[in-house]
Amino acid sequence: MFKNVGKAIKGIAKALFILQLVVGGIFAVIVLISGFILSREEPTAILIGVLLFILVAVFTFICAYLSVMTLYAYGCITDDVKTIKEILGNTAGGATNPVIPVPTPDPVHTPEPATIFNPTSWKCSRCGHENALENAFCEECGNKKDI
Repeated sequence: MFKNVGKAIKGIAKALFILQLVVGGIFAVIVLISGFILSREEPTAILIGVLLFILVAVFTFICAYLSVMTLYAYGCITDDVKTIKEILGNTAGGATNPVIPVPTPDPVHTPEPATIFNPTSWKCSRCGHENALENAFCEECGNKKDI
């Protein structure tokens, strides 16, 4: 229906950010001018006016930035819908469930259950014979049990 919707949303977000900064800046200047006017009667009012000006300016920038960030991000996502559809495997007929490959264990490097842990016996390091756990020496070759 519309072309370049994502770019339009991002443009609106930028314009809204600038508008918020301008309005906040005008308000901050009004606060500063009020401080100058009140300083005729109270000398510390100029300091309070300057501090409030800085506070309003910083607060305006932070609020404008945070309020527009979501809208701009939505525009970016809308811009990248085609890429997202390609990644997820969407076809012209409608959405499909993407097949995510699951890694299968490598049979060459998969240890056998007996070599992982066998609390009832120990394997001789010299000849490979299975010995009872309580034996201190190999029954086949007489090699001492490794600790």
